[in-house]
Amino acid sequence: MFNFVNMIISSKIRFFLFTLIISVILFSCKDNTEENPVPSAYVNFSLYLNDPEYQELKIPGNFVFVRSGSVNVVIYRISNDEFVAFDRMCTYEAKETCLVVSDSSSAIVKCSCCNSKFILVDGTPLANQSAVHSLRPYNVTYDGGDYIHVSNQ
Repeated sequence: MFNFVNMIISSKIRFFLFTLIISVILFSCKDNTEENPVPSAYVNFSLYLNDPEYQELKIPGNFVFVRSGSVNVVIYRISNDEFVAFDRMCTYEAKETCLVVSDSSSAIVKCSCCNSKFILVDGTPLANQSAVHSLRPYNVTYDGGDYIHVSNQ
């Protein structure tokens, strides 16, 4: 009788552990390290800051939209010596018709389709937005004078 009870308890424990392991595997939190949904595109261009089209970039806190080939880019001047650049394609919709546009704040842009808002300092979406991925970043080098270079290399 004692062996029979131990067998039943042992099989119930095994069943419980098996169920627990399967549940953990199936229902564990999804890791949000998916790749940025905006496709990578070749970007390699320079801007002359004294060009009237880019005068806004002479002042920290301002940004401009630039089209280079098939890529739409937003360039933001963080400080006197620091610029950042991001693809304008929204990371929620990730299609060419859903580009970020100017918002009421100079440091924030919003998607023209889903209205997700992104902070231009680092490209991250504001909390509680449809978009969860940051805007696709590009490298920016500044010569300390009149030129910036934007690339993804």
